[in-house]
Amino acid sequence: MNLVTRKLACFSLTALLMSAPATLLAHDHQSMPNHQAKMAEKGDIMLHMPWSRALPPVATNGAAYLMVHNNGNTSDKIIAIKSPIAKTVMMHQSVSENGNVHMEHIKELSVKPRGMINFKPGGYHVMLMGLNKPLVAGESFPITVVMEKAGEITGLVKIKKKRTDKKQKHSHQH
Repeated sequence: MNLVTRKLACFSLTALLMSAPATLLAHDHQSMPNHQAKMAEKGDIMLHMPWSRALPPVATNGAAYLMVHNNGNTSDKIIAIKSPIAKTVMMHQSVSENGNVHMEHIKELSVKPRGMINFKPGGYHVMLMGLNKPLVAGESFPITVVMEKAGEITGLVKIKKKRTDKKQKHSHQH
């Protein structure tokens, strides 16, 4: 191997290694088969992992959880959430004050560019008030997030069995 060939090979290998981390870290969820049923997307906004817990048939209220990703370069606002599963659907936040936890109604939430809002137990969550049918494990229901700029994005909420352990977490890295 002559000097020019070695330098070219070294340069090519360096370029490949420098681009590898970006390639490995960057991904689009639609090309990942195990994520296809777990997300909905419109423009730069993506709903990821919508879920709810199964409840006894007599329950009149429930909650839904999901992540709202903004993959764009400008902010957008969640201005409403709706679903046919309940008469009233509202965004709430659990707030702890003086040892007491209560819920506050949230009218809108800004999602920063390249940011995410995580609706999860103990934080922001979607209240489903006046359930039209029971939340049964294994079933699903539609949920629509209304964004100020992107408009309506509808995803499917998977109803999970009632959780018995406290260690269930989302471990997907971005």
